[in-house]
Amino acid sequence: VLLFSGISLNIVTVDSKSTFLQVHIGCGLFVFLIVTLRIIWSLKDVTPDPPPMMSSFRLFGFKAIHYVTYLVIFVLTISGIGILISSGIGWSLTELTSDMIARNLPPVAIHGVMFKILFLLVILHISGVLSYQLFKADVLHRMGINWFNRKV
Repeated sequence: VLLFSGISLNIVTVDSKSTFLQVHIGCGLFVFLIVTLRIIWSLKDVTPDPPPMMSSFRLFGFKAIHYVTYLVIFVLTISGIGILISSGIGWSLTELTSDMIARNLPPVAIHGVMFKILFLLVILHISGVLSYQLFKADVLHRMGINWFNRKV
């Protein structure tokens, strides 16, 4: 929803932009809340051992992608809030129109770069999971997805 609503801001008519922007901001804040709860949960919960047969290079990538993804989501949220504050909107989202967003602000550039980094991280994460699932061990089962119950 975030991806669709964010990209749609550049495509849809002026009348629809306000709705897409409100959905984008609402979903962004919800994702930030969920990620924050996930981080708190991971600090209190015991994490499982890394998947079996994982090389040190792959283990580094495994950890780095997870930590950097959380960091990027945090920066995306902060830059999104920065866009609202820098544009003089604040938290009045119900009366928000797309022309209220100033496009030449540093938070807008940061938000765009962080989106591209997050998109790359998601592609890397999916690629890593699929390659490990196909060639090494059943990592999808570890994530609670039991469709491909592969025995090692």
